[in-house]
Amino acid sequence: MDQLPSGPAVGGAPLNVTCHLAAFGHAALLVTRIGQDLAGERVLGFMAERGLSLRGVQRDDSLPTGRVLVELREGQPAFEILPDVAFDAIDPAAAEAAARNPAPALVYFGTLAQRRARSRKALRRVLRTSGGIRFLDVNLRRPWFDARVLTSSLRGADVLKLNEGELEALSAGFGPRRRGNPVAAAGALLSRYEIGAAFVTRGEKGAFFARRCESGFQVEEVNGVALGPEIVDTVGAGDGFAAVAILGTLRGWHPALTLVRADSFARALCCLSGAVPAAPAFYDGFRNDWGLAAA
Repeated sequence: MDQLPSGPAVGGAPLNVTCHLAAFGHAALLVTRIGQDLAGERVLGFMAERGLSLRGVQRDDSLPTGRVLVELREGQPAFEILPDVAFDAIDPAAAEAAARNPAPALVYFGTLAQRRARSRKALRRVLRTSGGIRFLDVNLRRPWFDARVLTSSLRGADVLKLNEGELEALSAGFGPRRRGNPVAAAGALLSRYEIGAAFVTRGEKGAFFARRCESGFQVEEVNGVALGPEIVDTVGAGDGFAAVAILGTLRGWHPALTLVRADSFARALCCLSGAVPAAPAFYDGFRNDWGLAAA
């Protein structure tokens, strides 16, 4: 649950991405764990309203549903992620069983849910069992990450999504030549960890895509546009970008097209309160423009 200034809202990057993918017509399974509490019931009700499968949702008898305190500072979210919650104790065997059949074409995972050993083990079993593309959303939230977990995640990824600040943090040891050069830093990151491609968001400056190829690196860029007074908040904008990046990856869109669509969708989300549109009709224009079937 995201505790926003406007009140509580169901959220979290994996759920947000799942909602967006389902709205765009893709079957997506969320593997997580919630408490036997009112917040957990709200999560289940929200997922049912959105037509999402509950097959991957576990219940915990002692730990509460995850909760994040969100404070907006000049429209930018600051997060306090509370410890010792149900998503820290995802059962490995149940997670593996949920992800086994049908086998997914892509596994989306982040770093936050790996802050405790049991959930890290659950993710390892899902990745070992399921195959498919590994899509890592680098989400650095202090103090909930460490170098070992981050390195392991990077070494297991096929595609990255991260923002410019996270790229700068990860590339701090790559040498002075790459400081202030995000494209060069992304190339060094992909080479060091043998990752195929990366989507890097840059806020109002836009986004770029870098991919390893025989000749070195292929780079595509999209220029940003200032949102102006219509911006409400940026909560969940990165998750929306990730969802469309996944959509483009699965559908084989050209990276330049994927960038334009992901960037435009993320910017539209910034004009709403919270991470997921309250009205499903929000997606209609995007589905029509992109030639997607109705969800």
